Amino acid sequence: MVAVELTKGHGAVGLAALGAVILHNYFGACVMKARKQYKVTYPKMYAEGDSAEAKAFNSVQRGHMNYVENLPQYIILQVASSFQYPMASAVLGGTYLLGRLLYFQGYSKTGPKGREAGAVVGVIANLGMLGLGVKFCYDLLVKS
Repeated sequence: MVAVELTKGHGAVGLAALGAVILHNYFGACVMKARKQYKVTYPKMYAEGDSAEAKAFNSVQRGHMNYVENLPQYIILQVASSFQYPMASAVLGGTYLLGRLLYFQGYSKTGPKGREAGAVVGVIANLGMLGLGVKFCYDLLVKS
């Protein structure tokens, strides 16, 4: 059995995870605002048609939904990478969330092309957390 000692670094990981909740709520509020602005009522997830207004709303909604779709992998990577490397994990988690914010803002303002910079930042951060998580699991399996 391996005991995990919580350090100050784990507090930073907690802040990164809480940041994910804050972003989720912010993105949801942006979708609600866009629903009112573009008159897209519930239960419709997306606006219909090819009008500029429909494309604008759908870009906000896709930015939010892409975040929701990727949230489970972020949580798993954040947790797995934090056991052995809490500060590095927290920095990577914060970087991932910054990438997600850039992704959402870019997509919301300029459509699909606007998401690219944020996507790159997010992928790099995810790969870093994946590497730390794999290293932790390897050490646990081989060195214990």
